[in-house]
This record gives sequence, C-alpha cells and structure tokens, in this order.
Amino acid sequence: MRRPLLKAFLYYGNVNLHPLLSSFPKFHYSQLRVSWKMAEQIKQQPAFVKINEIRPGAFGLNLTVKVVSSKAIVTRGRNGTQGRNMRLAECLVGDETGIVVFTARNDQVDAMKEGSTVILRNAKIDMYKGSMRLAVDKWGRVEVTEPAACSVKEDNNLSLIEFELITVEEVRRLISGGSGYLEMRNSPLENSKTVKVLAYKKNYVKVNFGAIMEASFCIWMRQVKMATTTSTVFRRTTTASLSPLFTRLPSFKPTPSLLPHIFHRRRSISTPTTPPPRASPSPISQTLHHPSPGVEDGGFNLNDSQKVILKGMRYGEFENWVTSQGYRPAQALMLWKLLYGNNSKSILAHSCEELEGLNKDLMMMLSKRAKLKALQEKDIITASDGTRKILFTLDDGLVIETVIIPNGDRGRNTVCVSSQVGCAMNCQFCFTGRMGLRRNLTTAEIVEQAVFARRLFTSEVGSIRNVVFMGMGEPLQNIENVIKAADIMVDEQGLHFSPNKVTISTSGLVPQIKQFLRESKCALAVSLNATTDEVRNWIMPINRKYNLKLLLDTLREELSLKHKYKVLFEYVLLAGVNDSIDDAKRIIDLVKGIPCKINLITFNPHSGSHFQPATNEKIIEFRNTLAEGGCVVFMRPSRGDDQMAACGQLGNPGELQAPLLKVPPRFQTLLEPLV
Repeated sequence: MRRPLLKAFLYYGNVNLHPLLSSFPKFHYSQLRVSWKMAEQIKQQPAFVKINEIRPGAFGLNLTVKVVSSKAIVTRGRNGTQGRNMRLAECLVGDETGIVVFTARNDQVDAMKEGSTVILRNAKIDMYKGSMRLAVDKWGRVEVTEPAACSVKEDNNLSLIEFELITVEEVRRLISGGSGYLEMRNSPLENSKTVKVLAYKKNYVKVNFGAIMEASFCIWMRQVKMATTTSTVFRRTTTASLSPLFTRLPSFKPTPSLLPHIFHRRRSISTPTTPPPRASPSPISQTLHHPSPGVEDGGFNLNDSQKVILKGMRYGEFENWVTSQGYRPAQALMLWKLLYGNNSKSILAHSCEELEGLNKDLMMMLSKRAKLKALQEKDIITASDGTRKILFTLDDGLVIETVIIPNGDRGRNTVCVSSQVGCAMNCQFCFTGRMGLRRNLTTAEIVEQAVFARRLFTSEVGSIRNVVFMGMGEPLQNIENVIKAADIMVDEQGLHFSPNKVTISTSGLVPQIKQFLRESKCALAVSLNATTDEVRNWIMPINRKYNLKLLLDTLREELSLKHKYKVLFEYVLLAGVNDSIDDAKRIIDLVKGIPCKINLITFNPHSGSHFQPATNEKIIEFRNTLAEGGCVVFMRPSRGDDQMAACGQLGNPGELQAPLLKVPPRFQTLLEPLV
C-alpha cells in the first residue's frame, strides 16, 4: 500500500496525510521526508520563455503571448463531407521579443481572438516547410488570461527564418574549408538521427566539432529567409531537406578554442572582433549568397536586390507573405487589386505613393521590404499601323521588347510578351533567334509587361484582353516562370484575363508541352512551319530532337484527355520553301485527329535573312486548300513590320550571333540573302 500512498502524496503535496499515516505504522519518516521534497519540486511554478528563445524541435514550452492576428480555416475530415470537421486557425502571436505563427486547432480557435492575451502551456515547435510554428497538442493547454501591458515586437518574425537539414558530410566540408562556425545543441531526436543547430546571427554560426566528426546524421541549420527570388540560390541537400533557401556564411578559419562549444539556452554569441584570414571556399559556401551587412533578423534594412518582388507571386503566396508581416488577408487583397487594377480606378500601382487607401503602416513596410516594379521603361516605338513596341531595361541592363497590337474595331487588343532575353532555338527565319539565349525572364518580369501594357495604353486603345507569349524567347524553355505568370494574369481578382485569351507559343518542346497541357488552363500554340522533317530540321533545329511524328502524336494523345480544347498551329509561309499546294495537303493529313486551328503567318523580312515572304495569291490558294480539306484556318496579316515590331523581328543580336545552318541543296538556288 505504500506505493499508492506515495503517488497520492506526490500528486496532492499539500494534503494533510496524518490520518492516512496512522493506519500504516510501518511507514518510515525518512521515506516521508524524501517524498515531501519530491512533491515540493513538482509544485514549483513552470518556467516561461520568450518568443525569441524558441528553437526548432523544442517542446514543453510555456509562453504568455498576445494574439496579433487570427485567420480561421475549416478542414474537412477524412471522410469528406460526412467526416467531422477540424477547425484550424493560423495566428500570429508575440511578445516584446518577437512574433511567430501559432496553429490553433478546434477549441483553441475560440481562445485565439485578435488582441487577446493567452498562456500557452506545454507548447511545442513544429517545422512547416523549414519554418518554425508553435502548436499545442492534447498534452498542453491554451488559457485566456488578463491583458498584458507589453507591446508586441512585430518586426522580428521568427516564422520568416528558415532551417534546412544538411548532412554531416557537408558540415565537415564547411569546417575543412574554413567557411564559418556552426553551433550545435547536442540532443539527437529519437529515431530520426538529427541534431538541432542554431545560428544566433545570419553571419555567425558555430559547431560542436567533436560530435560532428564522430557521428553520422543530419543537422538543422538556420537560414534567414531572404525576401526575393532573384537573390537566392535554390539547392537541395538531402531528401529530408525542408527548405532549399540559403544565406551565405562568412569565410572564417575555425579557431581551436571555439571547437568544444555546445548550445545553451540563454547564451549569447559574439562575432570575433578580428576575423581570421579567409580560406578557399568550400563546396557548400560556393553556392550561398552574402547577406546584406547590417540586416538583423526581422529588420527592414534591405537593399533592392533583397526585397520581395510582389509581382512574382501567385495570390496564395502573396497573401501568405503579407499576413506573415502581421497584416490581415483583407489588406493583402486590397494591395493585390491596387497592383493589378481590378478596381474602379484601375491604378496598376508602380510605387508606394500610388497605393491609395492602403494602411500607412503597410505602406511603410512595403517601401522597406518590397519592390513594386520589375522593369524600367526605356523607349516606345510606334509603327505606321498603330502597333507599339515597348523596350524595357532589366535590372542587369539587358533589354527586352513587348508589343501592343491594337484592333479597336473588333475589341481584340493584344499584348505580345517576351519570356526570355534572346532565344536558344535558332529558327532560321526568326531575327530573335540570331541573338542566342541570354537568360530567362523571372515571373515578375513577364507579368509586368502585361501590367505596363494596360497602364500605358488602355485609355488610348481600349481594353487589352489578349496575351500572347510570342515575343522574344521560347516560353516552354522557361516553363515554370511562364506557367506561374499565366496563372497570375488569369487571376479573377487581378488582371483577370480569360484563360483561353492567354496563349503560350512553342517551337515544339515535347516534354514541356505535356507538362503545360496538364498544369495550365491557358491556350497553346505550336509553330509547325514545315510538313517534312527535312525542311523542319533546317528551318527549326528543335525538330532534330522532337520530330514531326513525335510532336503530333504527343498532341493527339494529350488533347484526347482534354474537353473542348484546341491547339493553334502557326505556319509561317516562306516563298519556295513551305508554301506549295503539296505542303497544304500534307498539313491536312498531319493534323488529323488533333482538335486544332491553323494560323497562316506572312514572313516578316529582316537583315541577313535567306527567305522571302510568299505572295498574297499563294497565301490565299494555300488557305483555300486547307479549308477545302476541312481545316479551320485563319490568315494573320503583318503588324508593325515597318518598325521591326512584327512576328519574328524582335530583339537586337549585336555582333555575336547564332550561326546560320547549311541550306539543303535543292533550296540553294531559290534563296538569296537580303541586304
């Protein structure tokens, strides 16, 4: 009976036990003294921590926090509508040291009201995509308490700090290369063979070298989440990696006196006043970027290259970023509409000064942490038929071209956007192909071409409702950014282009065509331009990798899975090369079984070209043959060709140009270079 008695004593340490002890004469006083000390230890008040003290994998945390914001989410149970709903809320909670995301579940949601003060007992840290989030499971409690008098430090968001699992081998290389110090808390998790790592500052981290050299596991390494896609390097280390985002560590030579350091909770780390000489960079350090000097965790001292480029995010990412800064989803939606013009004033803001009606604190944060423009307007050239060509300068000094094609009579004003600087496809009839590929455009650089078009010319030419990715570059060679840009363009709360009015054109990259048709709802155009592999191999070198049969069979197979979807075949007519009646008849056979339309395009001459445009009579005869064969066919007239703004005329190759391919013998007598 002694064991139950001791349990009762330990649990109810303040109960008078004399009546119970009298019934157990063999209970010794020495045992009572030991049990009393244990009970006193249990009765001690739990230790509370501050937000800035939390670390990945921590548990048993007690915190008193204020609720800065709360966004409710309803998640269905496993059985769909018949299952029990799980209530979720994403909350920002904080104290005078910082803020962090807290995931409230079910009854906890009721307590997490904006502005309230709560006590989180026995909380833990979960990792979501490499970032820390507070949570309280069934072993903890969420209690509403009296309002706290402290002010929340909202500019230190710990959920913006990303961590990555890196292998010990990489840490060894880091150490041997002299590229920085890491500090490791020597507490491996059960069954996962991981050790937590903490970096107090972005530019200074230390490691317990002894444990690293003897063990074989992965470690968490803290990385600061930089606020732009252009200044980060994406790199996977292991399949267990939670984040590919890196910030470079300075190259310091490890000092022997620092080797045995182990992590302790409230211990601060200071950077050596005189850093050791630099050593040759290690493999891991070669892939990292230097953080901006003076930028502390959660601070605002970001230079332009580190700022978030807002037009590079889909709305979901956009809203998450705004709310992660401590603002409400409604403010994110208002900002989105100001950027993309889906409101009565159609502002299409390019600077913080144009964000009318926006919260002043939000405007201040945006001015310090975000960029509203990705392009700089360089020049606008107007052709005789009203077509405009806009030249944009990029941050690295390169220039791209965008074309606005007005068609006021039919209300089909179109913006033709570029997806790359130059093009790697080297199509022999295309002036842009002479440039070669300089680089891909980012999502923001693509989207902003459409934003500029509406901002500059809507009042002049009317609503611009069509987007064609037929400017500089091969869009599907930059497929991730192109699909993302198209998604942003068709967002109903933003630019709100219709998906079937956004057309992506390709020379025929088969794997990317499959990906595009499965991931995007936008329209697809394929440049056909020849009916035999011999001719297409010459004028479109991509055919040597993906020939006509493979290309057309892929389209036939993929389109059979889509409902009421038609591909647009583009066909540039080159005199004496691909404009014969036999070519027209072959097209009829080639496209059988493919839901499609055919667009006949007049060749637009340019300096150094081998080709000549087909005559109007030849084009009409070609069109009639296709129509008689049951094809849906259109003729696209040249627009803006007097100012090099027409199809295939964009760009400036300069002195270094892609090589012209050898002309097949049977065409050599027909072609004469233009001067």
